[in-house]
Amino acid sequence: MASINNTAVSSSSNGANTPFLDQVSVVWLDINIWSGQTKLKPEDLKLGHGSELPPTQFAHLGSKKLLDPKRLNCFTAIKTQAHALLSKDGIKFMNGYAIPINKAKDLAAKLDDINKTFQFEKAQFLMEFEDLIDEWCRAYPEYERSIRSASVNKSDLDKKINFSYQIFQIEPAQVNADRLAQHSLSLYDSMIDEIVKVSNDFYYKSCHGIDYISSRTKQTLVGLRDKIDGLSFLNGNFGKLVSLLNSCISLYDKKINGKIHSPHYHQIVNSVLILSDKNKIEAYGRGDLSVDQVNDPQGSLTVSEVESAPDDDVIAGFFQPEQPRQETPEVIEQAPINQEEAVSSLDDDIANFFGTSTVVSNQDSVEDEPAHEPVVVPGLFNQPAAIVHRSYEDDNALF
Repeated sequence: MASINNTAVSSSSNGANTPFLDQVSVVWLDINIWSGQTKLKPEDLKLGHGSELPPTQFAHLGSKKLLDPKRLNCFTAIKTQAHALLSKDGIKFMNGYAIPINKAKDLAAKLDDINKTFQFEKAQFLMEFEDLIDEWCRAYPEYERSIRSASVNKSDLDKKINFSYQIFQIEPAQVNADRLAQHSLSLYDSMIDEIVKVSNDFYYKSCHGIDYISSRTKQTLVGLRDKIDGLSFLNGNFGKLVSLLNSCISLYDKKINGKIHSPHYHQIVNSVLILSDKNKIEAYGRGDLSVDQVNDPQGSLTVSEVESAPDDDVIAGFFQPEQPRQETPEVIEQAPINQEEAVSSLDDDIANFFGTSTVVSNQDSVEDEPAHEPVVVPGLFNQPAAIVHRSYEDDNALF
């Protein structure tokens, strides 16, 4: 059983230090998935009088599919699951993920479980491979020769589909400690960017344009709280953000029929608005901004205004439907239309539209999906890092 290297991060002799790196492990994923297609050759096409192009299900934009591409979706789903697992607790860093060192063993166990699923699906796929080719040939009998001539053998296919990962810690070389220090400082900026993105998404998807919050949104704030808490060593003020989110999460106990209404609604919204802006986050961390000082851009009351209002007023303002206004329609005089100018303007609009619009195509990749090889900065390490490495390329027991 492999162990995780807990080597402490040192600093260089020129005085540059590398904050945070002694508290994080770095995870590199190496997941390769065969594309299931290859380059379309001229001899694959039968052009001439009365001929037709191959159906797009078989060939598209210079490539031809050798089997039903849906059969490979399971590998893509597993790859997405692995990245989502690391994104939950970590931040993208040096072509991998920086994760709290105290969560490395737990994540390694979960990645092992994901890999077991990957290896099972791979074994099933290799056993079915010839049958999948036969099915594809029956679906497109006129292209059977083209399909079989481009097919790969199982030995090569086994190498094109694999899953492995590495977990390690970084010890900087003296010659490159300054550059590594900049990388480590970027962890804080990356975390702030993620907090802002998640909070903005939460606001516009769950709060904007309505006067309540669904109790089903709770897990988003719990996930954000847990991630900030795990990476709180990046900045001393992160603890305040954790407390802010804890206050929001506790308000979900005040739900009525699965909805959180005012005044609790406004406290959650205003807290999310603080987290959705980097300047507000910093002001809140300094103590220069509080929840009741934030105004919802929808024009709602601040938390302090809602809490100070009489109960009947709150109910009338937030729980009862607003009566429509009776307005007198305004009569606007319209100037005569110049027909020649209108036609000319329309022509310009059409020309501008076709001159600036672009066509986006969903071109399938012709080549096999490249391996996610880690980029190593020359001189970054003074010695090979001790790693936890799970590689299953030599495990042929299943085949």
